[in-house]
Amino acid sequence: MLSLIRPLFFHKIILSAFLLAVYCHSKAQLIDMLDSDNGFFGLTFGKDIRDFPTLKHSRKALWKHEYINPNDSLSFLQVKFYSVHYIFYKNQLHSIRIKIEGDEMSQRFLAILKDYYGEGEQAGRAPRYYWKGKLVYLVYDQNLLTQNTEVRFESVLIQRELEKDYNAAYE
Repeated sequence: MLSLIRPLFFHKIILSAFLLAVYCHSKAQLIDMLDSDNGFFGLTFGKDIRDFPTLKHSRKALWKHEYINPNDSLSFLQVKFYSVHYIFYKNQLHSIRIKIEGDEMSQRFLAILKDYYGEGEQAGRAPRYYWKGKLVYLVYDQNLLTQNTEVRFESVLIQRELEKDYNAAYE
């Protein structure tokens, strides 16, 4: 009887290891999709501000400049956005910040993000998720009181450059 239990035990271990490897591989593939996009809306991080002639400057925040596009459609796969902001550092596209109003639209967009990039990591109790790639960092942050959401796609490389410049300036 013991001779039957050992092979079953080892088969379960091998099956578990295989399933874990498949899960990790598929999760890595989804994060790779985030990195291969290297932006959002077909926009690539690092692009020069001159490639965006329709953008209008909206504000400056520390070393970054924020723009809006008055011609934006403000929707994506049946999700209506309240606003889309394009943030530049040293005239390069650094991040895209999307604001969504209401729980229904927010949940719809979260479902799209999970379909595209996997479940993500949840931070805390609030509906806050993040996805970390080698090139792109994505954050979904929903306010529990207002049900409004902010989603940020950010270039990891340009953010590192900004932090390096900031640290050098204040050392």
